[in-house]
Parts: sequence; structure tokens; C-alpha cells
Amino acid sequence: MNPQPDIRRSPVEPDRLRVTVTDVATGEVLGETVIFDDYLLVCAGHPHLTNVQYHGNGTHVLTVKDAGPRRSHHFVRHPEARHG
Repeated sequence: MNPQPDIRRSPVEPDRLRVTVTDVATGEVLGETVIFDDYLLVCAGHPHLTNVQYHGNGTHVLTVKDAGPRRSHHFVRHPEARHG
């Protein structure tokens, strides 16, 4: 069994991500933000956030509805992200 890499970061070197949403057809930038120690849900088309559950242990459960027919989804994950 391979041990999980230690992905904790020093408070001096925070992980910051710039998230940019661009209209693919026109190239227009629709929004841009920098996030740190947070998450961001992006829905396009019909899918939309319908519920958020906050648990005492810090877990958030996001419910997205109207995702349409099953199709392959592409997820971008940090290369050192823990899976499970």
C-alpha cells in the first residue's frame, strides 16, 4: 500500500487559484476570481445548485440537479489532491 503524500501547505505559501470563465463562442471573459482555501462550483447550461448541507465536521454536500442525460464529465484536480 502506497502512503498518501503529505499535501499540507505552510501558511506562508498558500494555494491560490485564479478561476476565469470564458464564453467559448465569443472569447469574452464572463468572470474571474482568485480563491484560496475554498471551493468553487461552476454550472453551465441546465445544471444548477439546488441544496447545500453543512455538517459539523466541516463537510459540505452540494446537490446539483438537471444534469441531463449521463455523459462523461471532465474534472480537473490538483495533481496532489487526496482521493477518497
